[in-house]
Amino acid sequence: MTTLAPVPTDSENEQLGSPVSKQVAQAPDAVTHLPGLGSVATQQFAGYASITGDAYPKTRSGYAESLFYWFVGAEDYANKPTIIWSNGGPGSSSFWGFFLENGPYQIESASEPKLTERPYAWNQQANYLIFEHPLSVMLSFAKSAKDLPKSPEEGAQQYYQALQNFLAMHPEIAQNPIILAGESYAGTYLPLLAREIKRGNKQSHNTHIHLKAMVLMDAW
Repeated sequence: MTTLAPVPTDSENEQLGSPVSKQVAQAPDAVTHLPGLGSVATQQFAGYASITGDAYPKTRSGYAESLFYWFVGAEDYANKPTIIWSNGGPGSSSFWGFFLENGPYQIESASEPKLTERPYAWNQQANYLIFEHPLSVMLSFAKSAKDLPKSPEEGAQQYYQALQNFLAMHPEIAQNPIILAGESYAGTYLPLLAREIKRGNKQSHNTHIHLKAMVLMDAW
C-alpha cells in the first residue's frame, strides 16, 4: 500500500535525487516513497476526500466519512488531463486496475512480492486517479453502516462530492480535462457520476469539472 512519508527537506531531496518538486512535496497528501520501491518517479497524492459538502451535505451518523484516493501524475501533470479509473463489482476495489491492468505499478512475486513500474502504464500519457468507492470498499471504510449508500445513485452523489473535495485540494489540475474510464459495473457507476458532474456544473458554488470523455469496457 502507499505510505504517506514525512516530507523530506530540500537537502534530503537532493541526496535522494528525488524528482518530487518542492511544492508537491509540501502538500499534506503527497506520496514521496513507496515500500520496496523508494522515491517515486512521479508526482503523487493519496489520502481521504470527504463525501460531505454542498453536493452531499451531511452523513446520517455525523462522522466525516471519506473515500480513499490515489493520484499518480504524468510528466508535467499540472497541464495534463486526468483519467479517473474505476473497477466494477459492484463493490470491487479499483486497486485491481491500479496494480493488475493499467495503473502505474505492478506486483511481481518471485521469492517475495515486489513493486515495479508498469512498462505501459496509462500515467505515461495522462494523470491517473482512483477512488475506492462506494463507501465501505477496501480503504474507504465506513465508521457507521448508516452512511453506506442505499443505491448506486446515492453512491454517485458521494463520489461526486469526494471528487469536488479532492479538486479543491489540488486546484492546479481542477480545470484540466477529466476522462472517466472503467470496466464491468463501472458501466453503471460512471454514467451516474457523469450525470452528477453535469448537474453540479450548473451550480455556481461547485468547482466546474471539464468532463471530456467517458470510456467503458465490457460495461454492465
